[in-house]
Amino acid sequence: MNSEYLSHLQNEGIAVHIALDRFMNNESFYEKYIRMFPEDKTFPLLQEAYQRNDWDNAKIYTHSLKGLSASLGFLSLSSIAEKLLSCLKKEDVSHYEIYYKQLVNNYHQVLNLLHEVDKKFS
Repeated sequence: MNSEYLSHLQNEGIAVHIALDRFMNNESFYEKYIRMFPEDKTFPLLQEAYQRNDWDNAKIYTHSLKGLSASLGFLSLSSIAEKLLSCLKKEDVSHYEIYYKQLVNNYHQVLNLLHEVDKKFS
């Protein structure tokens, strides 16, 4: 891996090598999408759906976040989104709350990490 930015993310637990496979080992292309992640609207839309008890759209946004985070190497975030999606599909709203809170916390951890790495390598 040539990019110090990506090496640092890998050292912080982001599955960079797995994600690079999805990006055909194009580091600059992958880094571009990593840097765009904080601007993605999927998570805010999920929050809105959650606040409105709009479970159909919550499923859609959770599924999108699961795939996006997996593609970018945020495997913990993707795993939590997968559990949340399972609850939504089963209409298990009681467990939804637990996974939703975990998702919110993990999402913010990812954003904080990306912000810190951006500051360091900008």
